[in-house]
Amino acid sequence: MDSWIATRLPELSLTAVIDILVVAFLIYQVAILIRGTRAAHILIGIIVIGLVYNAAIWARLEVLQSILSGLMPYTAIAVVVLFHPEIRRALARVGRRRFGRSARRRESTEEIMLAVAKLSETKTGALIVMERNIGLRTFIESGVPLDARVSRDLLLSIFQKGQALHDGAVILQKDRVSAAACFLPLTMNPSVSLQ
Repeated sequence: MDSWIATRLPELSLTAVIDILVVAFLIYQVAILIRGTRAAHILIGIIVIGLVYNAAIWARLEVLQSILSGLMPYTAIAVVVLFHPEIRRALARVGRRRFGRSARRRESTEEIMLAVAKLSETKTGALIVMERNIGLRTFIESGVPLDARVSRDLLLSIFQKGQALHDGAVILQKDRVSAAACFLPLTMNPSVSLQ
């Protein structure tokens, strides 16, 4: 087994390992960026065309190979046109990543505090749950999905008496309102009254 690996793999230098890790990281970031968008389906289509092209080379299918090789120069332009919104979002995210995260978190905290202060003035109850280390997907799925930016106005409108989303909890993930009207479990602590 060891001799098979030794003959199949060239000696990996440190730069080759770093190169592989950087490429893997970039592929992972692209996958995160396009997950859940129409770009994911387009990317799968491009990958399938690439696999068909390689199969045509391997099987010596000259007509198919010439057709696909004729399309290859236009692929770069098609990628830019088709992925324009995702490319724009990725570049904006790279620019904001270092400095924007703490500013967004501070802004979200201020919005929550303003909403809670107003709800306190009107004596309106509100359950606001912030996800930290333990995932809350089970509880998010029990409610109405929103995926909206945290804002004072949104929280006030959700907890306004008589509204459809008023009953239940709002769950926040990072700086987003993930869901409203979520059901939370009762406490198992016997010293807390269930009344």
